[in-house]
Amino acid sequence: MVESRNLCAFEQTVLLALIAATVYPGKFKGTVSYVRKKAEINVFLEQFCLDLEEKLHHLKYFHKSASLIREGMVVVHSSEISGDFTSAKVSQQYTHKQYE
Repeated sequence: MVESRNLCAFEQTVLLALIAATVYPGKFKGTVSYVRKKAEINVFLEQFCLDLEEKLHHLKYFHKSASLIREGMVVVHSSEISGDFTSAKVSQQYTHKQYE
């Protein structure tokens, strides 16, 4: 799936973090709210980016035209934005057919 969709390392990391939170709840505290399997965009940026420049660069992976979002592998819950896009929650949304 990673190769067929041309996912970069950051996109893979986000997807794997969400999958890991589903498979091993409680192991990755701080990354994802395990009740809903959601995390705010800023949590991913804080945990997986080294500096502000990298955070700004990786913010594009949460835009509606980004592969993860456009292809429905990850959902940005825009109704939960509180004035700051990075406060939007992200969750994994998949169907069995996507991974065949």
